[in-house]
Amino acid sequence: MVPQPADWLPDHSPFQNRPLLTRASGTIAGLTHMPFTSTNVCLEKAEHYRRAKELARDDFTHRYLGQIERGYRILAASEAASAASKKVQETRKNARGA
Repeated sequence: MVPQPADWLPDHSPFQNRPLLTRASGTIAGLTHMPFTSTNVCLEKAEHYRRAKELARDDFTHRYLGQIERGYRILAASEAASAASKKVQETRKNARGA
């Protein structure tokens, strides 16, 4: 038996009783964007998964947790680059207007 979303998602999940991929919008469960995540939160989560990876007993779990850790580190770097880009754009905009 394949578990259904209702079997493994908490009651407060935004995915409850919704299709995982909607054809009309092409987004996962109707979400149009990921909620903002700060660089520090991403790095904390990456560190959490790094510690969990160290405790993994089998190769699959070790690799899986490593991929999650890597994903959070990439997301943190992306958020940092985005914030830096916004600062540069704002500085250029202020320099032109002054």
